[in-house]
Amino acid sequence: TGTPISPSGGYAGGGLYESYGLTIDNKDNVWVVNEESPYAVNHGHGTITELSSSGQFISGTDGYSQGGIFFPEAVSADVNGNIWVANYGNSSGTLLDSSGSPLSGVSGFGSGSMSSPVAVAVGANHNAWFANQGSTTITEISPDGTKVLPVACCNGPSGIAVDQYNNLWIANYFSNSISQVTTSGVVVSMGYTASSVNHPNGIAVDGSGNIWITNYQGNSISEILGAGSTYMGTVVAPANGYGTDAGLQSPRGIAIDSSGNVWVSNSAANTITNFLGLATPTKTPSIGQPELP
Repeated sequence: TGTPISPSGGYAGGGLYESYGLTIDNKDNVWVVNEESPYAVNHGHGTITELSSSGQFISGTDGYSQGGIFFPEAVSADVNGNIWVANYGNSSGTLLDSSGSPLSGVSGFGSGSMSSPVAVAVGANHNAWFANQGSTTITEISPDGTKVLPVACCNGPSGIAVDQYNNLWIANYFSNSISQVTTSGVVVSMGYTASSVNHPNGIAVDGSGNIWITNYQGNSISEILGAGSTYMGTVVAPANGYGTDAGLQSPRGIAIDSSGNVWVSNSAANTITNFLGLATPTKTPSIGQPELP
């Protein structure tokens, strides 16, 4: 309903600093990536903070920092409780277990095959897919690190999501388009476009498999028909997108709840906008492939 449950100043401490993204795991714990940290903690290269659903810090005073954490920007939970982290600073992926211990060695996975990843999504096979904003690729990494597969598909990919049909949908910030790739690495489309798609950033899939994006420079959101539709790839939003009268300011993150409400973060206004019942309801927390509630 938009009524704050957290304290008036939000939750503070626990290593929270320059926090960029978060995910909720299968125990309702919240994992937050902190792009930076005090120099005494991981040489200033950032940490991961874990909180319980009641806002209690689980990860200690400074957060988790092992496993190659280096300017982390995005995080995604797997259904088995493991956590994938996209490290922008050293172009790698870190895999943590449910206790915050690294499973990806001291420096993470994917070195040499990634370029400034800013988003990550986990498929049904537990492999993680990273959006490499510094290149034209996304990269697949298996949990044991033995498979590292870059796929050329995109243009400055900034958001990535997996749907119910084993497809990946990627927001291409620099080409104003949305790409579609199967989780086996086959490129279905190098980019669906429409006038409303304007420097897309955040991306989410609803319970019907339709795709929702934030238009960072368009100050709007758009909907794209997904793989379950006869008209897959069609943008059904108005010419300038939804929400042009809602005061969106540089919208970035987007999430869909179990009532079909669409929640959008306004990075230039420090606010959250809620579009009531605009999308198909989606089971929450959103872990792995989307489902109906």
